[in-house]
Amino acid sequence: MDEVEFVKNAIRTESIVSARSRLVNKALVVNIMSLFIAAGNMLDIVKKSYFYNKKHTPEELHNLNSECISATEIINRSVSNLLEGIELDLTDKTDILKGNDVLTSISTRLMHGMVGIATEGVELIENLKSNIVSDYNSEKNDIVNIKEELGDIEWYKAIIYDVMYNEGIIGFNDSDIRTMVINKLKERYGNKFTEDAANNRDLSAERAILESPLNNSEIPLEERDLEVPK
Repeated sequence: MDEVEFVKNAIRTESIVSARSRLVNKALVVNIMSLFIAAGNMLDIVKKSYFYNKKHTPEELHNLNSECISATEIINRSVSNLLEGIELDLTDKTDILKGNDVLTSISTRLMHGMVGIATEGVELIENLKSNIVSDYNSEKNDIVNIKEELGDIEWYKAIIYDVMYNEGIIGFNDSDIRTMVINKLKERYGNKFTEDAANNRDLSAERAILESPLNNSEIPLEERDLEVPK
């Protein structure tokens, strides 16, 4: 199925929500996101240490752990406030996000797509963790689950692509984004991974690549002014 057809079919099953129709507890939403970000940055340390041999100080992990604890404490207080004065226990279902705030600073469709991609990523990590805990091997890997989560990520991407298309933003499709990331990686590595290049990135040069209108076409290595390995 080509990209245009996929997006057209995907958004048929999208939940369309008006920001003004949903009053939420903004502080709770923000702190849940803060907890997610801190935990994600801790996992990023694992990735960079394991795959890129990057060294980290104990303080970095400590600071991220402190952010997790702080966000968790605020979330716990929000839950306690929710339970105050009403006959409700922790097993009862309720609108935990209910509040008096309106989230109008971002498109609800864009939020749906971004949060959806993040949560599907969590499900992939759940799959990975399960395999690690049970002494991972390929026979135990739930391939169907991995395909499902990757498919769900594609669905959420379709929402984001449709939002950008409707806003007239050029270059927001699989083809242009794939070209963009390859151009960025050529700037970082040439055509071969090295730990030094992975851990000492020129972020300004990479940003220039991301902002370049040339992302509509792949940029040959020879035009990158890099030493290309023979």
